[in-house]
Amino acid sequence: MTSAHDWLRRLIDSPTLDTLSHRVQAGGRVPARGSLGSSTALLTGALALRTNRPILLVVPHLDDADDALDDLELFPLAGRPLDSERLGALEMLPGETSVSLELLAERLAVVAKLARARTDKAVAASLRPWVLVAPIQALMQSVPEPSSLDKLSISLSPGQNLPPTKLMDWLADAGYQRV
Repeated sequence: MTSAHDWLRRLIDSPTLDTLSHRVQAGGRVPARGSLGSSTALLTGALALRTNRPILLVVPHLDDADDALDDLELFPLAGRPLDSERLGALEMLPGETSVSLELLAERLAVVAKLARARTDKAVAASLRPWVLVAPIQALMQSVPEPSSLDKLSISLSPGQNLPPTKLMDWLADAGYQRV
């Protein structure tokens, strides 16, 4: 009897993936030709699982990044522990004068995660297999230096005592307006 996700197990265990995963483990760029549509994201997810390391999936357009993330959701649904995130591009619509703070926060969260994994071996070891999906536009935009992240973010937790003026000052410095 086969399970509903047997195809995923066969992909992860395939001999072709052996060759690709050995190349990924050796480091550097690993092109895989001939993949189309969802197969690109599924192959990338399978590589992340086989190698147990972060994989960068570069896609041509913003919509392709969202589609790839949707495809990668199949892994956790099939009981395979795989995290996936998007490095969003900072885009402005006509008539807008500043970037979306939501997109900026998303980018900063990804940069912070990468910085923590790079500097803290315990954090790096605790990460599940991970795919970072990035449209080319996002890779062409700069990100802040990891050393400046403390100034660009604030962590709040339930029960924490924080003077309201400190929070308001930080929000104002971050570009928020009091209304």
